[in-house]
Amino acid sequence: MYNLTSIKNVEEIIDFHIIDSLIAIKSIEEKTSNITNPNLVDVGSGNGIPGIVWAIFKNKISVTLVEKVEKKIVFLRNVIGVLNLENVKVKQANIYSNYEFPKFDVISSRAFADPVSFLLLTEKLAKKNSHWLLMTTSKKIKLLTNSFLKKNNFKINNKINYSEKKIENKLLLWISKNNGI
Repeated sequence: MYNLTSIKNVEEIIDFHIIDSLIAIKSIEEKTSNITNPNLVDVGSGNGIPGIVWAIFKNKISVTLVEKVEKKIVFLRNVIGVLNLENVKVKQANIYSNYEFPKFDVISSRAFADPVSFLLLTEKLAKKNSHWLLMTTSKKIKLLTNSFLKKNNFKINNKINYSEKKIENKLLLWISKNNGI
């Protein structure tokens, strides 16, 4: 009905979407443990993975799903309602627009854009001590050159390698600004 993923096999959905999302839970908990009322944004939420999974397992974190496509918004709102998730909001917006977004403690993306574009586009979502969480691959992080990081005042705080049987080079990448924003 919604056709929001190319993966149709239930086992692959669990492996590729759900388990990938769960891998980040402990890391998110560590980054937000000293924050009162932490909030997280999932940019380009699509089918709600990983944002909805995180909201289910970390119900003390306020999660905002940002998506521009209407059919995806309808799907996300339906899932949130069915699961009665009170810590999740959906915002229909285009991150490329001049819309005035709120600020977030954690800014995340799984498949929205390449890492360089993602960081530059989402700076407007950052608080002074925000962290970016990118679910990416070792191939894509090669775009984050030392010169780009230095020029834009970003630093890589943590790179967590994980793999599964289908894809061997998956990473959780935590990034922040040097000395805040």
